[in-house]
Amino acid sequence: MPYNALSVEFMFELVKGFIMFNSRKVLAGVLFYVFLMSVLPTGSAVGGENLAPKATITANSEYSNLYKAGFVADEIIPEMGKRDGTGKEWAVQGSSHRNGAQISFDWKEAVLVGEIVYYGRSSFGIECWKDYEVYLDGAKQPALKGQLKAGHGPQRIRLEKAERINKLTLKFTSAHLGLNPGAAEIQIFSEPPLDAVLGKFKKMAPYRPGSGLIPDSNIEESPELAKELYGGKLGFDKLVVVQRHAFNISHVYTYHAEGFVPGGGIFILTPGADGGKLERVFDAGGGEVMDVQISYDASEVLFSYKQTDISPSGQDGRNKTKGPDKNILTKYQIYRMNIDGSQLRQLTDDLSNNFNPCWLPDGRIVFLSDRKESFAYCFVTTSPLLYRMEGDGSDVVKLSHGYLNDF
Repeated sequence: MPYNALSVEFMFELVKGFIMFNSRKVLAGVLFYVFLMSVLPTGSAVGGENLAPKATITANSEYSNLYKAGFVADEIIPEMGKRDGTGKEWAVQGSSHRNGAQISFDWKEAVLVGEIVYYGRSSFGIECWKDYEVYLDGAKQPALKGQLKAGHGPQRIRLEKAERINKLTLKFTSAHLGLNPGAAEIQIFSEPPLDAVLGKFKKMAPYRPGSGLIPDSNIEESPELAKELYGGKLGFDKLVVVQRHAFNISHVYTYHAEGFVPGGGIFILTPGADGGKLERVFDAGGGEVMDVQISYDASEVLFSYKQTDISPSGQDGRNKTKGPDKNILTKYQIYRMNIDGSQLRQLTDDLSNNFNPCWLPDGRIVFLSDRKESFAYCFVTTSPLLYRMEGDGSDVVKLSHGYLNDF
């Protein structure tokens, strides 16, 4: 919801107090709220006027004219996950400024600045800046450094003391996971507004557009369950895990063609109260393991592995302008090996992506492949479909004939 003047949450708390306690003081508070709403100018708040709309606002990166820097002072904060941030938020070009950008506020006449309030982008995804520096009047050294959280709502950046300045620059030096970080709104005040005026901040796990809202887990740890796990009483005493970077992708069906970051591998984890033990059974080296599947008797694993790829920014440009390349080393292939890492065998060797393998009860394997290229209507990255093969990689049969990824 937009956080305008005195917040709806503040009003709600007053009304709730009136209903519960029938308090004359609370009723007076409600009436005072209504009075303030009628006399305060748009964009003002208890603690002073929002100075940002009075500034000339520039940034060293803008995604497009629909995500200009000036939108951080339009007094509109899109609702989380509603995908209505176009024309209301500032976003940078992620291909060039995903990990750093700056935005400046210039006033013709000096203003007194004591606090900045930052609202991260949350309409299409939690695309927020992380580390920041505050510069006043073109100073070479920052007046303040800090770190922002990923989430929706106001985050305070308070100066040690209020300063009268003509220019304020926010330099962002890193971002949480996201395609095109930026800000839904940046408010600037002489004095800190009340918490009730701003509303509440909702911490969220960083995520990319299309992946859905992922709130922080509220599940509490269970010492009893952990004890059973460590004692092997849950039917197993080891886990097979993949170590890799989280895929940073533009569409839900492009994870085979974007977000490649080398490193990691496949490990056997033996859980324990001391943190457990990790044993590497496959080293990804300069490549990347996408996933792993255990056989029914837990003696073997299948996994998808890509040997190399170009840089993430190059991947993004390639997929948007050129479509699939013709380098077999940048394609995922399917491998099979014993649970201890021995007898490694490559099952697919085609100039295409072959991944997400799954065991069938009869020993055959189903998997996704883009060897017969198909495309969604809105993008140029291939949409892999369902195939089946024998356990040794032979006799490949196409099972699906759609144009969207079979996942």
